Amino acid sequence: MKQAGRIVIITGAAGGIGHVLVDTLAAGGDTVVAVDLPGSGVLELARGLGPAHLGLEFDVSREEDIPALCDRIERQFGQIGVLVNNAAIGPTIAATVDTTIDGFRRILAVNLIGPIAMAREAARRMSSGAVIVNVASLAGVLGNPKRNAYAASKAGLISFTKSLAWQFASCGIRVTAVAPGYVRTPMVSELERAGKIDLAAVRSRGPMGRVARPDEIARAVRFLASAQASYITGSVLTVDGGWRSFNQPGEAHPPVPGTPRAELFPPAEHSTARIALVMGGADCIGAAVVRRFAENGDALVIADKDGAAAAELAGFLGGKHIARSVDIAVESDVVALSRNCEGTSAG
Repeated sequence: MKQAGRIVIITGAAGGIGHVLVDTLAAGGDTVVAVDLPGSGVLELARGLGPAHLGLEFDVSREEDIPALCDRIERQFGQIGVLVNNAAIGPTIAATVDTTIDGFRRILAVNLIGPIAMAREAARRMSSGAVIVNVASLAGVLGNPKRNAYAASKAGLISFTKSLAWQFASCGIRVTAVAPGYVRTPMVSELERAGKIDLAAVRSRGPMGRVARPDEIARAVRFLASAQASYITGSVLTVDGGWRSFNQPGEAHPPVPGTPRAELFPPAEHSTARIALVMGGADCIGAAVVRRFAENGDALVIADKDGAAAAELAGFLGGKHIARSVDIAVESDVVALSRNCEGTSAG
């Protein structure tokens, strides 16, 4: 039976990030095929979503069985719209000399070979407009002690993302990746309990003073898989709380006592319109940005050297938006604009 929304395959669906990915994409109207290991709870997860969705027990390291998996999904639902390669084995935090070659191969089989085979077979059942999103890791971008096999697998996945993006661009299929930093998942919690990571030190190293929540990674994936990211392919979106922006000795954030609330709970949604100041907002990209904020219900201050064009756009959008003639190369103009905005209301 073919569904009205996209058909989305999510591997590693029962894990910390995977579970939230399933909920997030299903809530957006997609039909989710949740894939994870036998005994992972993936069948119960899918049943909880309703009869339109499907849970499958499967080991993505079994490369030879992946064509049959994709055949089954195609027969039941039709063309595949999105593949999210999320399945992974976490880091062992063991020195290279203590890591067996078999252990190294096992991590590569799940974290790299599996996603490659899944992408290959899914793409054969995709058409223009489809998307592949690979969940990589900051460990694949930066050097991490004792992440040997894990870091190598994620670096390979990032490289594969870029290569595949070029290959599939002519078919209209986009390929992107997300590289999360530390995320509060059961895997990270277990490493903390085992004394293999110190989350207090991690929080001090990150400029935001906390680790990510799984929903923050899920929203990044949802964006990359959406039509809003229609011109993004081959890119790696780093979601790390600013980790890569800090490159000097010392702490990027004062010590944080306990677990920050923002690490556990998302902030409340904005209940009132925001005021958005868009510099150079009268034409081209700036005007498109202005329109997008306006569609979201925000009040716009459209600042541009071409004051007449800014006023025309503000008038076209409606009464609560205002225009200001500003030359950003003139400091007094910018200071005056800032003071003017202080008294602006979104009402």
